[in-house]
Amino acid sequence: MNARAALFDLYGDHLRSRGGRASVAALVRLLAPLDIAAPAVRTAISRMVRQGWLAPVRLPAGPGYAVTPKCVSRLDETALRIYRAGRITWSERWHMIVLEPVRERPKRERLRADLAFLGYAPLSEATWIGPRPSPS
Repeated sequence: MNARAALFDLYGDHLRSRGGRASVAALVRLLAPLDIAAPAVRTAISRMVRQGWLAPVRLPAGPGYAVTPKCVSRLDETALRIYRAGRITWSERWHMIVLEPVRERPKRERLRADLAFLGYAPLSEATWIGPRPSPS
């Protein structure tokens, strides 16, 4: 498990129901049993802030981070997919995404993971399809 995925799990499964915020020190302590080193936690936090998932907050225990509305929305979507808490309907229309090739491997892998999370499947390296209504 990588630090970013562990942080999403930690905020989604534990911290969100407890205010959605935690100090950096607490995040490092909570991820230590997973053999995720403090520098990896701090790097993942920094990237998640740049991507808009977390926002810095000042807590009594020191500097910390809270989930953003963007993160809350993603955690809600994830919970629906994992626990099937809502009714999933399909309009019987497909949504196709055609992308320019992404040369940088980390960016390409992140894009693949994000599209797969959203329910898309690859038809080719640059073409993805998902059961979504086409934009009008």
